[in-house]
Amino acid sequence: MAELRGHGAIHRWANTSSFYHRAVRITLLAAAPSFIFWSRQGIFVTNLTQPLVFAMLWQGIRWLRTAAPRSLLLTAFFAGSALYAKLLALWVVGPFAVLLVGWYEMRELRSAEQGALSPRLLLGALLLFLVPLLPLIWFNLASGGTMQAIAGNLGTSYYGVDNLAIGANLAVRVQQFRQMITGEHFWYLGGLYGNPVAWWGTFTLLLAGILLAIGNRRYRARLLAPLLLLVMAFGASLFTLSDLFITHYALLQPLTLAVTAIMLRALLPPSARNTYRTVIPLVVLWVLLDLTATVRYHGALTASGGLADHSDATYHLAYHLQYNGLGAPLALDWGFDAPIRYLSKGTVTPIELFGYASPQQPDSAFADRLQPFLANPANVYLLHTPEATVFAGRRELFLALVAAMGRQAVVEQRFAQRDGTPLYELWRVTE
Repeated sequence: MAELRGHGAIHRWANTSSFYHRAVRITLLAAAPSFIFWSRQGIFVTNLTQPLVFAMLWQGIRWLRTAAPRSLLLTAFFAGSALYAKLLALWVVGPFAVLLVGWYEMRELRSAEQGALSPRLLLGALLLFLVPLLPLIWFNLASGGTMQAIAGNLGTSYYGVDNLAIGANLAVRVQQFRQMITGEHFWYLGGLYGNPVAWWGTFTLLLAGILLAIGNRRYRARLLAPLLLLVMAFGASLFTLSDLFITHYALLQPLTLAVTAIMLRALLPPSARNTYRTVIPLVVLWVLLDLTATVRYHGALTASGGLADHSDATYHLAYHLQYNGLGAPLALDWGFDAPIRYLSKGTVTPIELFGYASPQQPDSAFADRLQPFLANPANVYLLHTPEATVFAGRRELFLALVAAMGRQAVVEQRFAQRDGTPLYELWRVTE
């Protein structure tokens, strides 16, 4: 298809994915502590969401440039896949859909666009968007679980965040955004390190890009869309169904670096004199400080073995269960199932009895779920220590039920992180 007239602004925006832009972005991404450690631990599903979201962005921009129907269909498919992997993808999928529609409507020459959005193509895109979501749709037709969770947590989230307290949530998210850039949030590795240059570099480039987009019409179209995408995604992060977890920003971290690289490309184009003399020292300093923080984190982790739920005490617990034939321990708190199953290669499958209804207190059916297991002395029960407990009230009710039966609950073994702080407890019920 011949190159479409009237899409020069979009073409200029997409052109920022040149080799220069990709090299800067990839270099900064490869050294960033947040990207390195988030890619290795703690955000398993978000790791899958990232490539799906970026595949959607890639194909969506390609469709704007070429009007190729295949690209629009792939955009819809990747968007649905990202949402199925984690609903958090809505932070980017929603704003990008709005921007796609806006850019399409702004194109000047409609004659060249005729047929680009035929009803048949739109129907195909809708179907491909829905195909990855079919299991989720089926689940909700049968149970309404996701819709109930969304409706029940719109005002106040599952963990008690007030979604109407926009100012308070904004203060939290701004701080987390800064920590995401600098890397100063991996306390559980055994230290706290960061790169202040990354924050000031990112902040300066984004602010300069905003000012350039406002003040210079030539650059407006090139910079406005990526800036709007990032701002809208950040705005969506002020609302949550769960909590204001910084790990959610694993989705925005590579997007932020991509937009930052676009701003750098616009402010210092490769054709400008002294560009490389200016850019290379900045990027080198940025990368060196990122690498310094990353290396320090690795050193801290080697010494500490990790803290809290990231401690290597989890290995000792999983292997103890695996090699002592305890293949079905009863988890009375959150956080045991996934790591134990993973580390034991599926030979140990904890049975979660604690109930997800409320983190603050056990639900009314907790005692009924637990009672049948208490009579068998071969059963073992997993709890966090009181200081590390996630779902409250389960320990107390467990001990009360055991006492009411005239039996005794005893701690068979505790598992501690390397500094001696106990984390996990293995219980049995005896006569």
